Amino acid sequence: LRRRLSRIERQSSEPVKAGPNPTRIMERVEFDGTWLDLIVVDEGDRLPIGRPWFSYALDKYSGYPLGFYVGFEPPSYKTTMSCALHAFSLKADVRQLYGTKKHWFARGLPELAVIDNGKEYVNRHLQAAFGMLGILLDQCPVRTPWLKASVERYIKTQNTSLIHMLPGSTFSNVIDRGDYSSEQYACISVTGLIQMLHIFLLDYYAQRWNKGVNGIPERLWCKSEQEGYIPSFPSSLEELKILLFWNDTRTLQRHGIEYETIVYQSNDNIRLRQLLRGDERKVEIRVNPDELSSIFV
Repeated sequence: LRRRLSRIERQSSEPVKAGPNPTRIMERVEFDGTWLDLIVVDEGDRLPIGRPWFSYALDKYSGYPLGFYVGFEPPSYKTTMSCALHAFSLKADVRQLYGTKKHWFARGLPELAVIDNGKEYVNRHLQAAFGMLGILLDQCPVRTPWLKASVERYIKTQNTSLIHMLPGSTFSNVIDRGDYSSEQYACISVTGLIQMLHIFLLDYYAQRWNKGVNGIPERLWCKSEQEGYIPSFPSSLEELKILLFWNDTRTLQRHGIEYETIVYQSNDNIRLRQLLRGDERKVEIRVNPDELSSIFV
């Protein structure tokens, strides 16, 4: 008997099926991240400091970019939290900050968030935060990148149309790189890279015909808003930030709450302990990993 073909072997011969077909903006949002093929330099001494990580969110219906995050932290919930906060929040005047020609209209909470199996997405922090925000999570099976093909395709477009054209690019593989010295020609700082990404996203990518959505992303986004699909938004930006913080469970003690060997005290401790009894004194806390001077209970 002939051996049964594996899924990867069958994939090359099986017909391509139609993917999800959302009918409005923010109905389906895809998240992904990658290690940028670019070496950036320090803003002070201009010496190479390495390749940054790039986290990105894209609206499936319109192909319009929602938000991104660039940093040197390895993939973790912190990078996902920063990307989601930028994607869901109202954007500042990017024309004044980064010199773009277009506004950034994306904001609001999606109905469904599509993620892969990376550790930055599969964790209790993301499940708790998106659950409190009313966002459904759709975790793709292992090694099925075509289930979020739009964001995967964008990353390839960004590489071929921007990143690989910049000085200091490492390209996708050693064959394309050849004898090019990326460290020698690197001259772009993180601030300059973020400005280039804003201009590329809003003035180039969002204004060109997108075959995947059969239209121009910015026009499709604005048309969907004009038809009445206004993205939902929390009552305040501060509430959105708190809900996206790390979550954990701690017991409310007489001296307060201990987290990472730090004891947090408040005048509300006595009142809360009187209201809560026994196991009810186990409370959920929210912590900003960048600011440990206070926590939210």
